[in-house]
Amino acid sequence: MPMSIIQASRPKGGRTEKRGPTFSGEVWYDSVLNKQEEGITMVTATFTPRARTHWHHHEDGQVLEVKAGSGWVCDKGGLPQKLQVGDI
Repeated sequence: MPMSIIQASRPKGGRTEKRGPTFSGEVWYDSVLNKQEEGITMVTATFTPRARTHWHHHEDGQVLEVKAGSGWVCDKGGLPQKLQVGDI
């Protein structure tokens, strides 16, 4: 199979702060890839200390990669699991 390269989105103006009903604290998003017509989006999210998302789910799943710091994730009804740098 030949190799294929998907060009990343290039943000114009740096980070955009995201605040709203799904976050508490400051969370910054950088768009990395936006191929919604193909069902693929990728962002780098930076959470300030103690910032978090509210409980939610992703219909098509989600992949998280921890690049700095640590955090917690939990399935509904499950036990919280700690994430640390390098975890995917």
